[in-house]
Formats: sequence, structure tokens, C-alpha cells
Amino acid sequence: MAVQIAAAPGFRLAVARLDRARDVVIIEWQTTRIVNGARFDWRGVDKFRLAAGKIIEERVYCDTAPLRALRTGEALEPITRF
Repeated sequence: MAVQIAAAPGFRLAVARLDRARDVVIIEWQTTRIVNGARFDWRGVDKFRLAAGKIIEERVYCDTAPLRALRTGEALEPITRF
């Protein structure tokens, strides 16, 4: 997170949902920052598998459409806020 915040002042992370079932934790999130004067939102999900209280596996899933649109200047429908 420190790298993200240093690279993007105003970076915000909101947790939309947090679930745990036995040894799996799922965190659904949305980040927000300002890019070239405009708000940029990006959503994703982190899935952690735990053993003995430690993370032994992490998978990150995210919607790459906002990133592609940012690179190409394409307009996307706004993300509904959590």
C-alpha cells in the first residue's frame, strides 16, 4: 500500500465485502485515485488461503477494463460506488 500511496497521492482503498470460510479469506475492494485530473476507480478481489494463521496462497482478481480505458483514453460507464 505504501508504494501505491507514494505513486498516487489521494489513493483510497475501500473494502466492499470481507468473508471467511475455514482457511479462506475473500476481500472485495475498490480503489480510487485521481489520474490526469479525473477520478479513476478500479475494483478487484483478493483471495487468501491460510495455514497456521499465515497466508500460504494469494490470488488477485480484477476488472482490467478500467485500466485499458485509461491507457487508450476510452470512456467507460462510471462504477457504482459501494
